[in-house]
Amino acid sequence: MTKIFFILIIAASITLPKPGLAITIWPKSDKDWSMLPPFCKARSYSDKHPTYKSWQRRLGGDFIHVHHYCAALLTFNDAHRYTKRVDIAEQLNAAMSEIDYVEHSSRPNFRLLPHIFKTKADIFLELKNVTNAVMYLNKAIQLNPKFVPAYTRLADIYYERGQNDEALKVVNQALKIKPHSRALNKRLKKLQAKK
Repeated sequence: MTKIFFILIIAASITLPKPGLAITIWPKSDKDWSMLPPFCKARSYSDKHPTYKSWQRRLGGDFIHVHHYCAALLTFNDAHRYTKRVDIAEQLNAAMSEIDYVEHSSRPNFRLLPHIFKTKADIFLELKNVTNAVMYLNKAIQLNPKFVPAYTRLADIYYERGQNDEALKVVNQALKIKPHSRALNKRLKKLQAKK
């Protein structure tokens, strides 16, 4: 009897949540859903629901995995409510796990991958891993050369690191594709003022 009790105690200690461990935040409330793109709520419906079907047609078969991306976005946002760096890092790593799932489960042509890669870069930046952030922003740009948020984040990284020539190169490359982008033109003016 003592042996069984000891085994039960060990099993409970392994399976019960531990204080301080990060938990992926899954959307539940209207407030949660309001912080996410509309395809997240659509993914919560039955695959027979018209909204689900509509988003599945728009995003393709890999829409099946999108709830992990939605959980990553919510978990990433949740990380900012913590004050201890270790707690923030745990939440960021939990968000990264969900992003990794989508990245590795989706086909290379999944329409949301540029957004997913940009979010992954944002998480890397929060974790102070600039090298991987730059790599994922470049991956996002490679997948969708018209994806302005990846260019602006990349230019901002270079600017913040004092690499204005690199930042200007990124902005000029993007302006060839999106010449009327306000975000890009704003950065161009800021960079030109530094010269």
